[in-house]
Amino acid sequence: MSALHSLVAGQRVRRAVKSALFCAVLVGLLALAEFIMKPGVGETVPWAGLSSSRGEVDVITLGSSHAHCAILPMELWREAGITAANVTGPSQPMPTTLAFLQQALKTENPKVVLLETCLIDRPEPLSYRSKANFDPMPWGVPKVLGIVRAAPVEQWEFLFVPLLSYHDRWDQIGRGDFNPEKYARFSFMRGGLYVVEAEALDEVPQRRNISEDGYQRDLSYVREIARLCEQGDIDLILFNAPPADPVLPSGEMLLDRLEADLSGEFTDITYLDLNDHVEDLGLDPALHYKDSSHVNGLGGARISAWLARALQVDYGVPDRRSEPLARHWNEDLLRYDAYVRTLIEAGTE
Repeated sequence: MSALHSLVAGQRVRRAVKSALFCAVLVGLLALAEFIMKPGVGETVPWAGLSSSRGEVDVITLGSSHAHCAILPMELWREAGITAANVTGPSQPMPTTLAFLQQALKTENPKVVLLETCLIDRPEPLSYRSKANFDPMPWGVPKVLGIVRAAPVEQWEFLFVPLLSYHDRWDQIGRGDFNPEKYARFSFMRGGLYVVEAEALDEVPQRRNISEDGYQRDLSYVREIARLCEQGDIDLILFNAPPADPVLPSGEMLLDRLEADLSGEFTDITYLDLNDHVEDLGLDPALHYKDSSHVNGLGGARISAWLARALQVDYGVPDRRSEPLARHWNEDLLRYDAYVRTLIEAGTE
């Protein structure tokens, strides 16, 4: 009987091993197919930049396209030797922002986190916006929770299995789709977006209205971000980027309301409305705006230079240009400048 038991047990082990190998090969083939079928990423995706930063980032920016454009990490480095990453996403709802910070804190130990408040009361994202935020994000608990919290249920299958969205790209496949570096092409941007377009602002932009329900819903995520910063001894700055700042239905400015609701629990948060510093920033309505909602690259460079000085004076963020890490940050600055020149030349043709 013992011999029979051993034989049966051996057969079960072999079947289990074969099943495990089959599953492993299947998963590997699906992962390879997904890698090939998914297109490469643009310059605003932060994850390759964080990976190449090797845990060196002292300043993290969170937010939507306003922060994409307004705070340029390589300009912070140029101005003051500040190591920064722009961990932002398009039309990013607050649950996604929380997930992005949780993912970034797995590798980074920043001294300052800048959270753009314009993303409060964002509606449920369109599917292509959700994909832009989550497809390039590394797999882990933050990504899973971010998808569940931020995306409607009907988007989940495409976000958890991106191959479902890209399986019909066969006729578009090119050599670049097989390049192992296709997700890291713009790591030197550190998540920033340099925009060359310019549109003169002829009048004061309209303020975006924040609903009371949307504010209350997202306040819990702001609190969670504040707790993460408090636990990590990180200075948190809530900010608005020019040209417009949001307002609640009562007429109360968003930053004022946030300060009233958070100051009793979190005493060290800074509330910074960059609209109050437009003259100090030197922003020209004819030169430094992409449109009525965003600054362009020239405006972002001015904001970043001003902010770099404030971060060093008020928060003690160090100038790291004399450290060994300066070599690859300077190399990336050269790549950044070359890329910006290419954008400018293309825009003036």
